[in-house]
Amino acid sequence: MFTKELSKRLAGKPVTVNSLHPGIIRSNLMHDLPWILRSLFKTLSARAEKGAVTPVYLASSPNVVGVSGKFFVNCKEAETTDAANDQESARKLWDVSMSLIKPGIL
Repeated sequence: MFTKELSKRLAGKPVTVNSLHPGIIRSNLMHDLPWILRSLFKTLSARAEKGAVTPVYLASSPNVVGVSGKFFVNCKEAETTDAANDQESARKLWDVSMSLIKPGIL
């Protein structure tokens, strides 16, 4: 929702914003889990290099020049839920987010 709202607010400017799902990526975030869960997570997860593919694609590919406010999975635009497309909720999220930062940042 935040990305969609930010994209609307940046319309007409030479900036694009998109969101993505990197997949299940192996990291140290799960180091406090019991060993059986860590083992399962390690089996199901991918290396960090694989998780970096979509962010690098969005940052560098000519295929997404001018594309903004979208959600990507595996370097492809993906559908979002109805809740993620709720414009009123996106505006409220924006307002709450802006109330939490220093004035004038955005």
